[in-house]
Amino acid sequence: MRRSSRLFVSFTTASLVPVVLLGVMLARGYADDAVAEGLQRGRVQAALIQDMVISPAVRTDDLVFGADERQRVRTAIRAAVFHGSVARLLLRDPAGRVVVSDDDSARTVAPADTAGLAAAMGGDTRISIVEDPVDGDGAPGMIWVVQPVRSIAGDKVIGVLELYLPYDAVVAQAKARLQQAYWRLGPGLVGLYLVLVAIAWSTTRRLRRHAQQHEHDSLHDPLTGLANRKLFMQRAEQARGQAALGVPGAIVLVDLDYFKQVNDSFGHHTGDALLRVVAERLSATLRGSDTVARLGGDEFGLVLPDIADEEAVMRLAERIRARLTKPVQVGAHTLPVHASFGIALYPRHGESVEVLLRCADAAMYRAKRGGIVMYDPEDEAQTALSQTGQTNQTSQAGQTRQTGQIERPAGTPAEMDQVVTR
Repeated sequence: MRRSSRLFVSFTTASLVPVVLLGVMLARGYADDAVAEGLQRGRVQAALIQDMVISPAVRTDDLVFGADERQRVRTAIRAAVFHGSVARLLLRDPAGRVVVSDDDSARTVAPADTAGLAAAMGGDTRISIVEDPVDGDGAPGMIWVVQPVRSIAGDKVIGVLELYLPYDAVVAQAKARLQQAYWRLGPGLVGLYLVLVAIAWSTTRRLRRHAQQHEHDSLHDPLTGLANRKLFMQRAEQARGQAALGVPGAIVLVDLDYFKQVNDSFGHHTGDALLRVVAERLSATLRGSDTVARLGGDEFGLVLPDIADEEAVMRLAERIRARLTKPVQVGAHTLPVHASFGIALYPRHGESVEVLLRCADAAMYRAKRGGIVMYDPEDEAQTALSQTGQTNQTSQAGQTRQTGQIERPAGTPAEMDQVVTR
């Protein structure tokens, strides 16, 4: 769970970066579009001033004006500047000298860009953002436009119209566009991020559930839902470790007698149903701290921690056996249940789980004749079995089978021949 939480945080953090970058890029694009639009307006405005103001005032093939012509051009220029849409207007001859301006004091003003002025003399229109050449303080504050002025015949360039348009209007427009972009893009980007977060949350939850299910499946028997051999060994090892702290307990092996005959007589479906009932009965009888596991086929294992003496273990085993061996109704069949119990105490009978399992297995083998047997190291037969492992090998891994086909000693009780059929 902690790992999936870290994955969720990492994903949401990583998703935030592109969303923010996308918002910045889009907002920047809006601002750049506003600036580009302002420059284009400057180009259009220069063309309009030339067509509507300069061209009607220029009636010669050069920019050499008499006093009356100069006054007429100056009046037209001042009219263009009057409304504040143009900050400065200069009319230059081919040599770059100021012929007429909106202010006669600007006759010596140098062009903002000599290369751009030369390009305009060649017939091109140039536009850029510059500082005011007269009142400039080094900061860009004007849109500079140079427009070629052609002769009446239109066959040659006789001068250049130089315009300085207010840049603050473009800045204001860019800010307005940017603010508008924030209002438009903000909710959408927030929504996009929330969708990504929701996807990340849903994905991590599915991954967490899948991991939990995978872990559960790896530690539990698919038929009965009980702990499997792997989890049983883990719990047994944990319980054995508690014995060093003064918490003794017991390992109990339970084997269903004559289960093979049930499978052979009524089929694996009936055998599986019987195993599920046995699992339910074992689980219902044990304490919350106990562990019940299906070790393989018809064999079950119990880990009973914190049981101080042999008598308490035997009483618990008798109670489990009494409930477990009640007849089971499976479909049309009433099946008797027989079980053998082998018990080993820790740490009395062994220091390792493997030794304890061999002892419990030896006791269970002897229980074929008596029902419940506590391992007794004084019993030579049990001792020999626990040392040689010549029982049904409960302690060896890899012997699990889901429907159980473990061979049993010959001899079936009379009840197996008296199964009640409806």
